[in-house]
Amino acid sequence: LVLADRDARAFLNRAMVHLNEKGASRRTLTDAVSLLSDAGTADDYLRHTAAHGRTLGARKDMPGRALVPAGALALEMALHEEQERRILEGELALLETAWREAEEIAAIADKLTLAPDAKG
Repeated sequence: LVLADRDARAFLNRAMVHLNEKGASRRTLTDAVSLLSDAGTADDYLRHTAAHGRTLGARKDMPGRALVPAGALALEMALHEEQERRILEGELALLETAWREAEEIAAIADKLTLAPDAKG
């Protein structure tokens, strides 16, 4: 099965939870964090894993390409980190829009002049 970009990410988000459902030892977790750290960013790890044709399970026709437990955990962590980053970027975009609107309202308010008091 070959999936591209958005479809691959959606599939992997679901698949990795099931693949790693038994949890991980402290050593596997440490190794997964090291793999992510060595890659640079979560997105770099995802690209590296895809570029090297890693598989989720062992295959006789592709020996040595299966993700080891630490690699599978790192892949799940990278997918979640990337998803969180995208959510935060969306929230930041909303905040930026609200800030610009507030600035526009403030500029309009600064230009308004109050009518002098009729009694004074």
